Amino acid sequence: MALALLFVVATGRAPRPTLRPLAGVPWWGWLGGFCGAAYVTTVFTAIPAIGAAAVVGLTVAGQQVASVFFDRWGLMRMPTKPVGGVRLLGVALLLMGVVLIQAL
Repeated sequence: MALALLFVVATGRAPRPTLRPLAGVPWWGWLGGFCGAAYVTTVFTAIPAIGAAAVVGLTVAGQQVASVFFDRWGLMRMPTKPVGGVRLLGVALLLMGVVLIQAL
């Protein structure tokens, strides 16, 4: 599939991509590539040390912690939302689950 797309683009039947739209990307838009590379590197080095279950648990818990910050302060142009105790309890339970996975 990728080779077919490359062939179509290379033969001139499709508009050639330009880098001009990248100039309008906000500074935080570039963090995705950095965070993705850091995550993949961390996962591949952490799995042998702490196990796959703990890595997956920490990934989910980290996403929930990040979502609390995004909602509370409206990061990346998102609307702000109050963070209640039940949501914080859920994040704490996720982290405690990782601790229990490690204890087994």
